[in-house]
Amino acid sequence: MAVDKREGLTPALPATPAFREYLSWITGFAGEDLKAKLADDPNSDRFVRAQQTWDRAFVCRIADIAQQQDALIVIGIIRRGHLEYFYGTPFQLEDLRREEYAGSSTCQLGTDH
Repeated sequence: MAVDKREGLTPALPATPAFREYLSWITGFAGEDLKAKLADDPNSDRFVRAQQTWDRAFVCRIADIAQQQDALIVIGIIRRGHLEYFYGTPFQLEDLRREEYAGSSTCQLGTDH
């Protein structure tokens, strides 16, 4: 689907193996037998992609609001699980910044933020 049809939401950066392992741990799938099952489970992949999409949407919307001329400050309230270990929103935010410097993002962050 084209970015303009997704209200500016760009594709999420793929999950790292460490992020997948972290999600396995916090959802209770930390045992070796369960990890093997989780890696092959399509429901698990959908869950990981949903987390990535949420993180990407969060940072895209904050970026969009921060770019408005009358925006003084933007505050996002987010739970710890989306911030820990740089896996969730920080990971997606860093990717948006890379896209901004390359000039290809529809939800750019200003360099003065």
